[in-house]
Amino acid sequence: MKTKHLLLFACILIANLSHAQLKVVAPGNVGIGTSAPQAKLHLVGNAVFSLNPSLGTTDRAPFIRGANTYSTASTPSYTWYNNNNTGIFNPIHDVIGFSVAGVERMRINNTGNVCIGIASAQSTYKLISVY
Repeated sequence: MKTKHLLLFACILIANLSHAQLKVVAPGNVGIGTSAPQAKLHLVGNAVFSLNPSLGTTDRAPFIRGANTYSTASTPSYTWYNNNNTGIFNPIHDVIGFSVAGVERMRINNTGNVCIGIASAQSTYKLISVY
């Protein structure tokens, strides 16, 4: 009986000291790639969302980059698998950018100005286009 208790204690100790791939902590937060999740689902790293269990080269599954820095037109945070230079990115604080083929095509700034074909809206117009 003492051997079983000792073995159980050793397993619990090893499990608590090891770096788990998936961690669930009170009050029910789930961490993937982190042992201290700060939200109901806290993922450290990139994520692909797909119905296809074996991602093929033609799969257009949503793809989210897990970066802690501002994203760029050529590396947008929200994109698609195998088309990862087209999407939505955050070039600076309070600005949303949209890129196609790694080039910024549209931007919405914190005053609501929409810029198409240019990177900043210095005008008082809500929509600016250079095309």
